[in-house]
Amino acid sequence: MTEEFIGCIEEELKEIELFYEENGVEVEAYTLHNGSFFSICC
Repeated sequence: MTEEFIGCIEEELKEIELFYEENGVEVEAYTLHNGSFFSICC
């Protein structure tokens, strides 16, 4: 993986966490489940 790709994932995770925290949803289980957050990135 490139640093750029990893940086993108980290940024997306921050946005996802903020969104779900605001809506009272557990974030960790979502983001870690089968690496599903990769499909959201870039």
